Amino acid sequence: MIAIRNSKLYVLIALLLSIATLGNAIGWVAIVGLIGTGVALGMAIAQITRWIKEDIKNKEKTLAGLQKELKKAKKQRDANADEKERLDGKISRYEGLRGQAQSKLDEVTPEYEAAKTAYDTAKKNYDKYSKEYTQLQRSYMDHTGACYHCDANNKCFEGTSLEQRMSSAWKSSQKWKVKRDNAKTPYNEKRAEKNKWDRLVNKYTGKRDDYQADKDELVESHAILLTRIKTLEETEIPAKEKEIEAAEADLDMVGAAENEYPGYLDRLERADQQGKNMRQWIMDNPPPKNFEGYLEKYHQ
Repeated sequence: MIAIRNSKLYVLIALLLSIATLGNAIGWVAIVGLIGTGVALGMAIAQITRWIKEDIKNKEKTLAGLQKELKKAKKQRDANADEKERLDGKISRYEGLRGQAQSKLDEVTPEYEAAKTAYDTAKKNYDKYSKEYTQLQRSYMDHTGACYHCDANNKCFEGTSLEQRMSSAWKSSQKWKVKRDNAKTPYNEKRAEKNKWDRLVNKYTGKRDDYQADKDELVESHAILLTRIKTLEETEIPAKEKEIEAAEADLDMVGAAENEYPGYLDRLERADQQGKNMRQWIMDNPPPKNFEGYLEKYHQ
């Protein structure tokens, strides 16, 4: 640590610093102020050293955080690969089940349609003849004519008695009733079977689509993750490592300059004692290191 021995030397150091920085002595003003209060130049250098070391420490902490994030991201990347494989298996499984159910549905649908047609036809005809019989019966009960060849409005049936028409309608309705009843059971069975496979198709389709949506979301987030890993590996971590290397180089330079300054100040004082032109001497003999850049870079 170099103490300032007289005010004349202080003036010379101030001159030295202002010349050495070529008029831009913003950072050096702080050091000159320290010197002016009687603090050794070595203390100013030590302060810069502490600032640089603190900056390195902070950068190393940031770097450790980035490396930790990278490790976690790579772990997630591997987990995503396993999850994608699982989802692909689920999608394939339910697509297979859906295909089987659809095949069954395609197989039973024509049978269902045929059974439905038979039932609907029988029911339609039964309803038709039942309605006709009911109408004829009402006409018969309301009949007021002398013969049964006329309806309630005394309109002749052209040789066919009302009783015969009623009998024919009744027989037809009963015939179709039997057909309706016989067609109802297979129709209900085929309908139940069709509905079963229809529900399964919908169920398996829904399952497949759900897993597909999960996979799509995973693929999207995985792409973002890969981009982040690339940024960390190729940009952020190397940049932070270079910042640390640069700060460590600055620290080495400051240390080297600190070792050179004692001898330089002795030479400066001897030149002054010898009556030399100090401005010219300083221009011919610049200081070991200009600390202004370090002050601006590391001052907190």
